[in-house]
Amino acid sequence: MLKPKETQLRRLEEIAREASDILQGKLTATEGIRHIIALFLLKLLSDLASERLNTDEHAAHVRSGWAAFGIPRQYSWAALQASRRKDIAQLLDDALQAAERSNKILTGAFDTIGFKQIFGASESQLAILRHLLDTISTADLRPSSFLDDRDLGSFFEFLANLLVERAPRDSPEFSAPPDLGRLIASLLAPEAHESIFDPACGSGGLLASLIREAGAKHGAVIGQDWRTSSLSLCRMNLLFHGVTSAHIELADPLRSPIIAESGRLLQADVVISNPPFGLRHGDDIWNSRPDLLRHGINPRSRTDYAFVAHMIEVARDGKGRVGVIVPLGALFRKEEREARRNFIEANLLSCVIALPAGLFSSTKISVAILFFDKGKESSNVLFIDASRSFEQVGRVNRIPEGERNRIIQTFRSSLVVPGFSHVATLEEIQANDFQLNLPLYVREEISLHVRSPKEIQREIAETQAELAEVQGEIDSILGSLGLRSPS
Repeated sequence: MLKPKETQLRRLEEIAREASDILQGKLTATEGIRHIIALFLLKLLSDLASERLNTDEHAAHVRSGWAAFGIPRQYSWAALQASRRKDIAQLLDDALQAAERSNKILTGAFDTIGFKQIFGASESQLAILRHLLDTISTADLRPSSFLDDRDLGSFFEFLANLLVERAPRDSPEFSAPPDLGRLIASLLAPEAHESIFDPACGSGGLLASLIREAGAKHGAVIGQDWRTSSLSLCRMNLLFHGVTSAHIELADPLRSPIIAESGRLLQADVVISNPPFGLRHGDDIWNSRPDLLRHGINPRSRTDYAFVAHMIEVARDGKGRVGVIVPLGALFRKEEREARRNFIEANLLSCVIALPAGLFSSTKISVAILFFDKGKESSNVLFIDASRSFEQVGRVNRIPEGERNRIIQTFRSSLVVPGFSHVATLEEIQANDFQLNLPLYVREEISLHVRSPKEIQREIAETQAELAEVQGEIDSILGSLGLRSPS
């Protein structure tokens, strides 16, 4: 039997899928879901304003911080739904602009949203739009209807996943799964009032995970990205998580990093990111960012370690922690040896975690998490091989809660578990020529048993993921030469 919390979330998910189905064939999947998310946000702001009128529920409002949000009465959801105006699409656009003006966190959130541009004023289009409004009207987004305010954040995570799920295979929509974000947040463990930063924040999933982990007393929230549509989602995501203000900047973090009032590079306590894999540098980066070169970055290599170097530069001296998702190849590619050597010999790398293949719905590339600590004392590095810790859910793999707890316990205590984790000395890593590939450090236990079909299926999936990464690298090389890989 579902718990009340699960029943509420399940109902909201059903409404979101119904709304998405209404627009199927009318808009592209990504356009449709972006507009649906904007409508849910208007409904949330209206429900917050309505709940505020109830004195009993208002106290809970204040405690949770939701009292800071609102929307002018003429743009309440009831007013929007009841309007018989033929220019209802324009009215919705006006409501979104009013929401921006009334809620600082939403500044620029709707730059890529436009109902009038899409729906126009034809009777058939207006009928679709009214059907959409009637469907979303059935959603109850009052915080008092949830057992936990964080459930609103969970609902946005569902919406963001729906966007990725329904986007075309070649779409740029790409985000870390929420359960992976929560795992990394648990390992980085942001404390009250510590600032958190993501230089490639996308839709804000990882920022939201850190916010949930730190709780209501989280410090400054900072995000940066070069994709306008992603930042729009990020701002809406933060509102769903109850964040009233944040510094969210549209810019390329490698070329135009955020500069603090002191005139120096921004400093943050906890830095987290899932930067895009396999991008190539432009020569102009090195003219504007010579600080990155001192980390041993190869100017002709991918941007994976350029992002890592930037994140380390941003992490506060003496206490800053960094968690970054990288493709598995970044652990052993020869072109990035010097970067790995410099990070290790500077005693910055604290842990390497290999993750299962197939965690992302948009790519089968195997990934790992690199953790860096600017307050690290021991020169040892913890290796955790979680590549076999998964269960298949639909078309993706997920790390079960029990396995996540196992990873967290191993990380926090630096446990050595045969076949799962190993604490390597600097000398061991040097002997392996600074390769970080997990089989060099975590030896699989030898067991005499017949492999089950499930184990064989897992090994096939892992091999396919490795082949996909190799093919991706081949495609990247061919693309740089102006060639296309044979189909």
